[in-house]
Amino acid sequence: MPPKGWRKDAQGNYPTTSYMKEQENITIDDLLFPRSVIVALARDVQQKTWEAAAAAAAANGGGAVPPEQKLLINKDAAMALQRSATIFVNHLLMFAREFSRENDKRTCTAEHVLQALEYIGFPGLKYAVQEKTNEWLVAQQLLKKQRGQDQTPVPADEGEAALQAESVAQPEAETAAETGAAETEDPAAKKARTEAAN
Repeated sequence: MPPKGWRKDAQGNYPTTSYMKEQENITIDDLLFPRSVIVALARDVQQKTWEAAAAAAAANGGGAVPPEQKLLINKDAAMALQRSATIFVNHLLMFAREFSRENDKRTCTAEHVLQALEYIGFPGLKYAVQEKTNEWLVAQQLLKKQRGQDQTPVPADEGEAALQAESVAQPEAETAAETGAAETEDPAAKKARTEAAN
């Protein structure tokens, strides 16, 4: 017996689940990003704007800096931000999918998204997206190395220090490998040298 509320179609058969999903209309309310995430992003942008204004005032001879204020976003503004962000991302993804299909790929890569940004008229966002993507990739590599070494989490400030030490140590290791000194160097001395470089 079908669930309560299901009606028979014109032929007298109960519809299947896939048929019901096809008949379902998807609205933007079904696709909205979480309100808390959107509001947090808006506050983060406001914080960065305030920091930039403070830095500019300090660079120009210590002019008056407006006091930092918490950004208050009412319900209607948050809903407008949610809807506009959802529409923008879906529009961008539509063109990124087109670029992936042109390249005979099934999945969208970061390169497809960057191409779509340029195509829809936002080449200025391309650099910011590329920068955030690179930061995320570096964080993932650091997390992967950390999990490989031990299972204890590293605080964010130590993670950045480890990343900087790694970037300094790589060119040194390459030059040492070229000279043949990498095999004879003591690991404790190498660690002390990389920590001294920071």
